[in-house]
Amino acid sequence: MGGETSGWKGRTPSSIEEAKNPTLRLQANETYQIAWENLDGVLHDINILNAQGNEIVGTETMSTEGETQTLEFTATAEMAAYNCSVHPNLMQGEVVVEEDDSDGLPPVVGDSSPTDPNGDGNYEDLNGDGEANYADVVDLFDNIEEDAVQDNPEAFDFNENGQLDFDDIVALFNSL
Repeated sequence: MGGETSGWKGRTPSSIEEAKNPTLRLQANETYQIAWENLDGVLHDINILNAQGNEIVGTETMSTEGETQTLEFTATAEMAAYNCSVHPNLMQGEVVVEEDDSDGLPPVVGDSSPTDPNGDGNYEDLNGDGEANYADVVDLFDNIEEDAVQDNPEAFDFNENGQLDFDDIVALFNSL
């Protein structure tokens, strides 16, 4: 991510690229690294907070433009947000910690639940075979109106516009 006073700028993975203060979707008990760069030469840090706004883990502040830091942590259910303690009202975002890869989603195709192979919160692997590939695009096209998809829009809204439509099929295809 990039840190500047106006807000955090998402960089990778592609699901948060260029997003301002993107939501971080994490899997419980997985280890993550948030690498960030100071983009404006102003004092910043990054902290993961609980629902009460208390710091769980964080970095030291730094103020040199171009300087980088990496925050490594294991995701836990208590994590609810992240911020810069110097600019908490501008540089802040949500943290969503999911309990497991399937998130209790029902199978879309066959007997296996969809999975999120890259951990971005979208379930690109619709058939649950462990890979996101062209077969999953076809499965989404064939099943977009089915309850397993319609009842879980947050898992299959690949273009992040808040609705399930043909553009999500295109977005899934383009992400492969």
